[in-house]
Amino acid sequence: MSNSRKNTDPVAYQQHFFSLITNLLGNKNIIPALCEVLHLNKSAIYKRINGEKLLTLDEFLLLSDTFNISHQLLSFSSEDQSVFQFDQLSQKVKSCREYLELIVSNFSEFGRFSDLKIWFATTDLPLFYISLFKELALFKMFTFARVNWELPYTLNLDFNPDSFPEKEIYYELLYPIGQLYASIPSIEIWTDELYTNTAKQIRHFAQNGQISNPQVVSILFEQLEALADLHKEMATTGTKFLSPKSKQPAANLDLYYNQISASNMVIILGESQFFQGTYMVFDDPNYLFISDEKFYKYASEWLKAQRQKSIRISQEGAFIRNNYFRLLCKRIEQEKALL
Repeated sequence: MSNSRKNTDPVAYQQHFFSLITNLLGNKNIIPALCEVLHLNKSAIYKRINGEKLLTLDEFLLLSDTFNISHQLLSFSSEDQSVFQFDQLSQKVKSCREYLELIVSNFSEFGRFSDLKIWFATTDLPLFYISLFKELALFKMFTFARVNWELPYTLNLDFNPDSFPEKEIYYELLYPIGQLYASIPSIEIWTDELYTNTAKQIRHFAQNGQISNPQVVSILFEQLEALADLHKEMATTGTKFLSPKSKQPAANLDLYYNQISASNMVIILGESQFFQGTYMVFDDPNYLFISDEKFYKYASEWLKAQRQKSIRISQEGAFIRNNYFRLLCKRIEQEKALL
């Protein structure tokens, strides 16, 4: 939650601002990056970082825009409060492309940290994995556009991947997002409801006449089942794949099955010696970003506690893994049977 009690000391405010940029870039990169953006020498940059010289308004706005730092993040919090960034507070999503470009902008910074790993707890299919299948990924964007963002063009639109108005986003943005995620090692905690919501969405729009082509419905369910098969192979090998066809191995996947999840909140936690931050899904697929160190520690301890209450199904645990994916596929079949 945001704190209404703000520190008005301009030097402290400026130093907090630079600490946020340092979290994004790392200590080694911040000086050359600031020199380049502000067109100043190192001496001038150090004076601003140390508080000897205040940033001008133009400099502050330029840095805020360049590093995508919301002014809300610059509020100082008390011991029991944290600050967050939620882009939808300032501007509603106007298109799927706009949302995905924001995702790429925020998460592309992950590629800068060679030691980064991700902790991820979810009860629903993340877009990172869905993006491996074109028709399923475009359908998911259609549901976000229709249900969550209520974009006008979806009001009387039947879903068809070949005629979806924003279909070009798949190769330009969706697939690259999946590739980026596959390249980062992760520790993930899933529940047995992982595919249920997406299967229900397919059935819902089919029954309501917004997927008028039965062949499209079949393709979507087939791809959901193919994703389950792919996930099972990834869990067996303990490796994420860059492509469902070539199954080219990428980063490590340490996967756990939580039978009694304590929360349906999706949490992504980035962990590196240069970067620490927490992403929480709110009004899926919109998310909060929380840079606060205290909240990061709390989320990290929560995720580690969840892992202790879960069963590891990557590499070891073949019996549990087989039963887990059999249950997931059964949930998909149940939704298909209701059509």
